[in-house]
Amino acid sequence: MVLQTSWGELLINRHEGPEGLLDSLCNLLNLQPAADQTDTRLRAYSFSSVRGGQIANRITDLFGHIIQRFHSGELNHGRYAFRMGTEFFVVQQEEKSRYSWRSLESFESLLEELQQPQRVYRALEFDPEIMAKSPYPVIFKGSKPSVIQLFFKTGAQQAEIYILDEQGALFSQTLAADNPRFLMLQQRRFLNSLQQRHNLLPGDTGNLLAEPEFYELIKLRSGEYRCERRRVPLVRADDYMELTLVSDTAQANGRPVSLICGDRAFTHLEYGNELYSATADYIHSLRHGDERYPIYLTSLRLSSFQPIEPPTTVGLLELKRRVEERLNAFS
Repeated sequence: MVLQTSWGELLINRHEGPEGLLDSLCNLLNLQPAADQTDTRLRAYSFSSVRGGQIANRITDLFGHIIQRFHSGELNHGRYAFRMGTEFFVVQQEEKSRYSWRSLESFESLLEELQQPQRVYRALEFDPEIMAKSPYPVIFKGSKPSVIQLFFKTGAQQAEIYILDEQGALFSQTLAADNPRFLMLQQRRFLNSLQQRHNLLPGDTGNLLAEPEFYELIKLRSGEYRCERRRVPLVRADDYMELTLVSDTAQANGRPVSLICGDRAFTHLEYGNELYSATADYIHSLRHGDERYPIYLTSLRLSSFQPIEPPTTVGLLELKRRVEERLNAFS
C-alpha cells in the first residue's frame, strides 16, 4: 500500500492476501479520523490476472464507499458487511474510533455474528452487492437505538420473525402462526415486559427504551424486500392469560424457578422434571375444544440477584424460545 499524506509524505506498507486488503482498509480508516473531512482519493491496481482491472475497480469502489460511510458519521461505532470470494467480512468501528475486521467463512457464520449481543448500539450496513434478495438489508437499514423492533413475514401456517434489540443485535425465529394480528399481539406482550424491565433498571434515564415497533416484510416481484410499519391492535385485558417465567438466571439453558399461569404457580421445587408437562397440561385444560395451538410466555422475571452485567435482550429472547419449546413439546 502506497499512501500519500496531505503533507506530501509517502508511506509504504506491505500486506498479502485478503487479510492484507482488510488490514490496509483499517489502516486507512485509522489514519484519518472521522472528524477530518478531507477527501480520501483511493485507487486500487491489480496485475494478477486478465480480470485484474475488474478486481481493482471493485476494490476501489468498495473501499471508497466504506470509508465514506464511516467518515460521514452515519455508521458511528457501527459495522459494514461485504463479501470477497466465498467469505464474508465485517469492518467495525471500535472504541476510540479504531477500526478492526473479522472474516466469516459462510452465510451461517455471518448470521451467528449478527446475533451476538452488543454492549453499545451498533448499526449495520450491507454492501449493496450482497444479499439483495434476502430481508436482512432492509431490516438493518431501519435499525434504531433504544428501541426493540420486530419484523415479520407470514406464510402457510407459519411466520418468520426477526427482532433487532436496542443495541442492534439480531434474534430470529420461525413460529407456528399465520395470523399477523395474533402474532403481533402475543409478541408485544413479552416485548413490553422486556421494555418495562429495562426501564426499571438503575442507571441513566437517557437509556430508557421506547415502545416496541412492528414492521411487516413484503417481498417484491424483483425478489427484494420492503417493510411497512404495523400498529398492534388493542385488546381487552381478559383476552389472554398471563404466563410468566421466573428464573434466577438469564442463561438459555438455565433451570426455571417457576412458571406462573394466571393465579396458579408451578414451581420446580414441587414438580421437578415434570414442571413443563404439568404447566402445559394445565393450560390445555383451560382452553375450549380440542384444538392445540402454541403456548407463549407473556413476561419474565429474574431473581433479585443482579449480575454485574445486566442480561441482554437477545439473551432473554433466547431463554424465552427455549422455555416455549419445552412447553410446546407437550402439545
